[in-house]
Amino acid sequence: MPEPQPRLQLFTGKGGVGKSTLVAAIACEAARRGKRPLIIELGHRATMGAIFEHAQIGSEPTEVAPGVHALNLQYEAALTRYVQRYLPVRGAAKWVLGNRALTRFMEAAPGVLETLTLNTIADWVEAKPGPDAYDPVLVDLDSTGHALMLLDLPSVLSGLIGRGPIRRLMRRVERLLSDAALCRLHLVTLPAKLPVDELVELHHRVADRGRPTIGNVWVNRMPKRPLAAESVELLGRFVGGMPAGVVQALDASRAHGAAVDQLSRLRAQLPAAVELPEFASVGPAELRALGRAASEAAQ
Repeated sequence: MPEPQPRLQLFTGKGGVGKSTLVAAIACEAARRGKRPLIIELGHRATMGAIFEHAQIGSEPTEVAPGVHALNLQYEAALTRYVQRYLPVRGAAKWVLGNRALTRFMEAAPGVLETLTLNTIADWVEAKPGPDAYDPVLVDLDSTGHALMLLDLPSVLSGLIGRGPIRRLMRRVERLLSDAALCRLHLVTLPAKLPVDELVELHHRVADRGRPTIGNVWVNRMPKRPLAAESVELLGRFVGGMPAGVVQALDASRAHGAAVDQLSRLRAQLPAAVELPEFASVGPAELRALGRAASEAAQ
């Protein structure tokens, strides 16, 4: 049985490695196991709507699959949530949100909106246990560089901002990201040279920072093992040439061999890297299968 996973799970990796699909699959598996997962994607990304074929994903949780909820967190929604929470007087909150000069200042201040975004994520994670609470909270972060910048903001800006509510928010987020029992950062890659190189560098950078604690290293879309190249070539000689089917089989064999080489290269540096299967399409059945595979291999 896999170990229990922390309530907050962050996912990042090079663009195009299937990170969002993996997040969706893990959420589906969590729901199948009786949990109440919440997927949070950042506002400029809108992939969950396409994956779940659900057009209406806004700033509040929406059920996108049985037991799976998702929301799209935009900076403006994070600002609104913060103001309404800390200025509970209706007139005061309305005045702040309606004051364009003030909201433009907050939007322009370095790191403020990003910190409010992280604070909103913390709200969902630290909500009181109950039938309406979400666990796990799965955050589909941006690709490598942008994700690290977002996660580093609280510690970078804490020394630049004096006392006040924003500093308190930064400390809150820092504590959350540093709590290994509550938060893990999962890294996703493909079995190809450039994604593997970027993931190894990312792993070292996060490990040097000491937080968040690194969770799983997923190697996504690992091709199935075909016939060995030697067997395919022998088949080609037997049928008297290289018809299209034999050529395709030979290409598949070579692609699998290249993927295995990259997986071996990655595991030489990160032995715990886990491979996940490749699917020809992504539908409900494939999400369930991918989620089961990920859950069985989870640390």
